[in-house]
Amino acid sequence: MLRDFRRRNPRVDVEVTVGQSAALVRRLKAGGLDLVYVRREPGIEDGRVVRREQLIWGAHPSLRFDAEEPVPLVTYPRPSHSRQSAIDALEEAGRRWRTACTVRDITGVLAAVRAALGVAVFPATMMPGDLERVDGALRLPPLGVLEFALLDDPAASRPAVEALSAAITSSPLV
Repeated sequence: MLRDFRRRNPRVDVEVTVGQSAALVRRLKAGGLDLVYVRREPGIEDGRVVRREQLIWGAHPSLRFDAEEPVPLVTYPRPSHSRQSAIDALEEAGRRWRTACTVRDITGVLAAVRAALGVAVFPATMMPGDLERVDGALRLPPLGVLEFALLDDPAASRPAVEALSAAITSSPLV
């Protein structure tokens, strides 16, 4: 997608930055980024929703725990949409939970879940194939839907933002 964009727009300089959504939105609002593709967190009203994704519970196939035990969570530190979604769903269902592992990025989530330390929340199409969807097997409550959105800096070059937005929204990966 980016290669095609650069080929069609050779005069547009593109730098890609990867990070957590809240940090990217802060940088956008401070004028440090022109366009961001982020999870739309609660409280982020602006932007254009590009896709919606069901959240699911994922775990390593070897994870076992008794249904009466607190659910072991692998999660990001506060504030985190996936963390809050998990806690809200469990508490609403009357399930006890505990933090089994707190991580800073997806690499940490994957390592902890693969080590069978606990369950984590994933967008349905983003859970790796070596992990299993476990909401039914572990009797975990349903989770909500996650939105992914494009937000841009109104002061940014409109032709560049519009061209890159079009390239992102037309990608089969989005």
